[in-house]
Amino acid sequence: MIVQEFVEVIVNNVNYQHYKSLGYSVEEYPKRNTLVQVKTSDLPEYSHTKIDCSCAICGKVKLVAKAKLTRSLKSKGQYECESCGRTKPRLNQAQAEMEFNLRGLTLLSEYQNNKQRLTFVCKEHPEFGEQVIALGDLKKGGGCKACNRDTSWLYKLKPDADLGTYHFLRRAITPWRDTHKALFNHICLLSKKRSTKNHIHHFEDSFKEIMDSFFASGKFLDYRPSASDYSEQELGELRASFYAYHNEHAIGICVSPEIHQSFHSRYGKQENAEGFIDFWKANRKEPDECPNQTSKTGH
Repeated sequence: MIVQEFVEVIVNNVNYQHYKSLGYSVEEYPKRNTLVQVKTSDLPEYSHTKIDCSCAICGKVKLVAKAKLTRSLKSKGQYECESCGRTKPRLNQAQAEMEFNLRGLTLLSEYQNNKQRLTFVCKEHPEFGEQVIALGDLKKGGGCKACNRDTSWLYKLKPDADLGTYHFLRRAITPWRDTHKALFNHICLLSKKRSTKNHIHHFEDSFKEIMDSFFASGKFLDYRPSASDYSEQELGELRASFYAYHNEHAIGICVSPEIHQSFHSRYGKQENAEGFIDFWKANRKEPDECPNQTSKTGH
């Protein structure tokens, strides 16, 4: 609530027409720092002029920019000071369960706060078993991974025979990725941040180039588009032979998901060593040496 009736404003060539149209006596070409007393209700909605307002919750009077007051009135219907605006009433267990039920989910955990990881099951996809999510993330659009078409989750659930050959072989090198994450202690070479979610980037030859050379060598099974085109025995042979071939030719370095995506967005999926060295020099945190292009130590 506004408790101040009048306020002095600086009239300039930008707001001159606004105040003139409201009947204020202002010069057509106002001098610098010309002050005029106006009603607070006549201020433009998004004016940066500060006025006294009382908080609708605690009643304290604060000096607030008219623009901030306008945003608060439009989003909440009232003005709340920063302290009161951050304080949200805690839900009880029944209200938390209702939030999940509205989205076709059954809450299994005891609710404590919006950041707590809560266990739930999806009524439509019970075969996915127990899943976890924070209530805050649920309200932002999260939920059952199958309902939200989280392809990474669905990809992990698919049996080998349902994958294309490319994704079957990507899955086959999972132990290689895990080993290299451990070698780097899960620390991104550029950001220096440690996270178990960091990626292993193919530094010299891309995964696709290694896969193409594997099949082009003629020493192994021929390429077929889908894993279902191979027998179960052939899939086992393909997994083992490609894993050994990939380990011999691949160089992996640890980078964060954001940096990994940023690099491929700029240089494409096939660009690796030279492009990554340029990317490294532009984004590295410390003047470390760039990865060795020729050494395959640890691979």
